[in-house]
Amino acid sequence: MAARNDLRSAIHFQMDRLTPFDANEVFWGASQPRRDETRLKLTLHVLPRSRIEWLLGRLAGIGLEPSILEDGADGTRLARLGNRRNPFLVTRLGICAALVLGCLLVPLISQQRRLQATEYQLQVLMPVQRQIMQLQAQIADQTTVQNLLSQTQRDSALRTLALLTAALPDGTWLSDVTVTGDRVSFDGQSRDAAQLMLALTATPGLQNVSFVAPVTRAPEGGADAFSIQLSVSR
Repeated sequence: MAARNDLRSAIHFQMDRLTPFDANEVFWGASQPRRDETRLKLTLHVLPRSRIEWLLGRLAGIGLEPSILEDGADGTRLARLGNRRNPFLVTRLGICAALVLGCLLVPLISQQRRLQATEYQLQVLMPVQRQIMQLQAQIADQTTVQNLLSQTQRDSALRTLALLTAALPDGTWLSDVTVTGDRVSFDGQSRDAAQLMLALTATPGLQNVSFVAPVTRAPEGGADAFSIQLSVSR
């Protein structure tokens, strides 16, 4: 009874016991089995392949390809022959499939190669970009420092000029002023160079006041020409 679940396989494996032939030597089919209490009863139709293969070859030679082989008595199907495939057709179909696959893959492969080339270029350029960014940061820092120094220098010069302006007495004017760090030197004329020296010395923030050259007085009671240097405290 277990054979009923896969009757065709059971008959195939026992063909050499049921018939004088091996299963590969025959076309065969079985009628619908009838069941009694202990058995399955059926009619087995067998046709040796040698009896029919020459005919199949003749039919193929004239372009006919039978698909089913049946027993003419009761229509029992002996075999499903299937359509014989043209090997050239299969080859052509394979070539067409390969071409279609190539058409689909070539753009993808090309795009993948471009992506890989771009990634490689990015990897090469990343260190250069980092160096550029570091240089830009350094330049920005240097520019900031220079700006601060320039601003400090300007503030210092303005502070020095403000101190000199406040310290110079009336009747004094300057013709040249040079500021170098904390050192200041200037030339000019004053109605009284001695009073000018006293005023500068008494001004907070001005130190080490001294004449660079002897004071010269203009004829007929003119102004004193002087050249003075000093230092400015911070």
